[in-house]
Amino acid sequence: MSKRSSLKGKGADIYLASEERPQEESAKKQGSGMRKKATFYVPLDLLDQLDDAWLDLRRIDRGVKKSDVVTVALEAALAAYITDQKTSCLYQQIIGKSSSKQD
Repeated sequence: MSKRSSLKGKGADIYLASEERPQEESAKKQGSGMRKKATFYVPLDLLDQLDDAWLDLRRIDRGVKKSDVVTVALEAALAAYITDQKTSCLYQQIIGKSSSKQD
């Protein structure tokens, strides 16, 4: 006889539904887009600046999440890149550094 599957972390769902939820229903949503967890390596000083900005914003609105800060920052950087690639901060910081090394 095999063991039953673990009930840990299932809460009331074990009583309410006998089938698994579709993955799309369990994914987090914000606004009109789906969200997905992503992992990136960033310098420690940048993480400190992120924490400082997040804490400042949380003093105004306790509902602010770090993901919100990162989302807004990435949207702004990518919008500038899409508008004019060569003058964008992304281009200047990444490509500008590598092209100056080649000179």
